[in-house]
Amino acid sequence: MVDEITALGGKAVAVQADVTDLEAVKDAVKKVVDVHGPIGVLVNNAGNQGVNPRPGTRKPFWETGPEVWNNTIGVNLYGVINCATAVIPGMIARQAPGRIITIISDAGRWGDSGLETYAAAKAGAAGFMRSVARTLGRYQITANSVAIAATATETNARVASNPELDKKILEKYIIRRRGDPVDVAKLIKAEVDEQMANGMAKELRVRGYLPHEFTMLAYGGNGPLHCCGIANHLGIDRVLAPPYSSVFSALGAGNTPQLHIHERTAPVLLFDATSRRLFDDFDSFNAIVADLEAKGRADLLRQGLPGDAVRHRLEIDMRYGNQLVTMAVVADRTRLRGVRDVIALIDLFGQDYGHRFGHGSQSPEAGIRITTIRVASYVDGETVEFDAALPAGTTQAAIATGQRRCHFVGVDGSVDTPVYDEKALQPGTVVTGPAVVTTPTTTYLVEPSWRLETGAHGAIWFLKNGGSPR
Repeated sequence: MVDEITALGGKAVAVQADVTDLEAVKDAVKKVVDVHGPIGVLVNNAGNQGVNPRPGTRKPFWETGPEVWNNTIGVNLYGVINCATAVIPGMIARQAPGRIITIISDAGRWGDSGLETYAAAKAGAAGFMRSVARTLGRYQITANSVAIAATATETNARVASNPELDKKILEKYIIRRRGDPVDVAKLIKAEVDEQMANGMAKELRVRGYLPHEFTMLAYGGNGPLHCCGIANHLGIDRVLAPPYSSVFSALGAGNTPQLHIHERTAPVLLFDATSRRLFDDFDSFNAIVADLEAKGRADLLRQGLPGDAVRHRLEIDMRYGNQLVTMAVVADRTRLRGVRDVIALIDLFGQDYGHRFGHGSQSPEAGIRITTIRVASYVDGETVEFDAALPAGTTQAAIATGQRRCHFVGVDGSVDTPVYDEKALQPGTVVTGPAVVTTPTTTYLVEPSWRLETGAHGAIWFLKNGGSPR
């Protein structure tokens, strides 16, 4: 598999490890990270049914002992814990959404005669994943289990060779056939994409935005690989993979001006609905802003930046008295000098609120509150400007370097899929999906009904058929 991927211009590494050995797993993870960078998706797929999986010769568990049980529990439970232990620290450190998927079995949910220790290990793995999900949710990392039944793997082929036993097993299932490993892989892909889309949709909708109104940004080594699937779930028809997408986070940080943010919780009632009075304690408000500005200025001066170049931006978290939604407003002034400034701030909040949640949804009659005052102190510097615009004029189709059979979510069977190299990413070039574009740093997956177009400075647009950048 590695040879096939690298021959097509991609980057892959295969590492063998005993998942029951934590140090061996950590070493394997380090080798993968050294090649591909931080891991964003972990699939715990290693499993077994013990040292003797043949139902006809397997002894009851009470006639065996730990030397047999530990083999099953070690792979199916401790293997999951070990892989999660090795991957999670780096997944948290990358400060981006992550996904952990563990393959369990119906035996872990309902039990299975003759597979008691296997069922116990799988049930333990499922419980472990539920706890991990609660722990890692704050880091935007989801953890899910996928329970599959009898699947047409090499191991199960031995059972399938016994028609009587195979019929007995399949009678438990509604569709009366074994699962296909490809179906499982597509299920995991769909689950990963949907979980990512749900997280993004939640963050947007609670702020009053509709996902389909946005252009999605895909960066990192895996962003261009998953973006079409995620966009399908969100109803988004355009995705931008910026230049140098595999290192976009580092590039963005290096291209950002020096910035320090200081904030203070400040319960200020701008408009009191009971007394119908406007806020008038301007000195106390301005004193808070001045203190936050002084802290930001001091930080920048310690970095050796000139004091006369320091600028400040005032941001205020505001809400209506009868609503829980708090919205940040970038003020057009840094001081309140009188009632006119208070009214101007209220108007600005109302305009932003109406734009996000619909005009008419504003509730000034319920009162208007400030919850947090925030000052961003910065020094402007030289930045590198990138142009993502598509070149004017005619486009040209890219030339494929190979072909492989691929499976896509929502498409039955395999699809003959052209493969391209980085030469397909020249400005003005179009790649129609389904297609795979491999480069030394990133793989671009163009799913069916999508196309890829290359803009200036190497910016890549994924466009749903009929869509265009805007």
